Amino acid sequence: MITEFARNFPEISALLISATGMTLVVTLGSAAVATLLGLFFAYLASSRHAFLRVLSSTYVALARAIPTLSLLFLVYYGLPSFNIRLQPIPTALIGFGIHGGAYVTEIIRAALLSVPAGQREAALSIGMTPLQSMRYILFPQAGKTAIPPYFNYVLQLLKDTSIASAIAVPELMFRARGIANQMDLTDLMYLYAAVIYLALSLSLSRFASAVEKRLWTGMRAAQ
Repeated sequence: MITEFARNFPEISALLISATGMTLVVTLGSAAVATLLGLFFAYLASSRHAFLRVLSSTYVALARAIPTLSLLFLVYYGLPSFNIRLQPIPTALIGFGIHGGAYVTEIIRAALLSVPAGQREAALSIGMTPLQSMRYILFPQAGKTAIPPYFNYVLQLLKDTSIASAIAVPELMFRARGIANQMDLTDLMYLYAAVIYLALSLSLSRFASAVEKRLWTGMRAAQ
């Protein structure tokens, strides 16, 4: 087994590197969708209109309650019933994005609550609209608080992308399983994939730490 793995290592590595690129595409694309949804529903959650706040909380409750795999299956197998057919990659972006949007909404909402209420009142008192106060006053301050849990979410998303193999997205786990079945290298292939996930996770963690350190250094310099 080890001999066969070593003999085919260059070919295996090329396939897994390509699949790793797809894993990153799904991770970053899904995070982008989740971030847009999170910003939108966090804005609704801070609205003075009860209906908009209920709409935001309903979305968060439903998206968090439905497992990610169920969302992927609903989009991939359910939408064709309405004559809407999506390829696996767009399905993954939508499914992970909807699910992650609920968590990003809560991250941003909690960060906004950490900003003193007087900041918003002061912005409105000088003639800013609620949207302008969010953009120029509240979000820049809340962002520093939201960064650590947001990167934790992205890190978890990176690992959760392996679920996308269930709808044939050619990401890392999908390729590793295919090679393992084809060459009968199950243990070594999943170990190899785990090492790649570990390297990606550690790299993302170091990047997050660097961003946080830079933000805090900037805050201390501003003070």
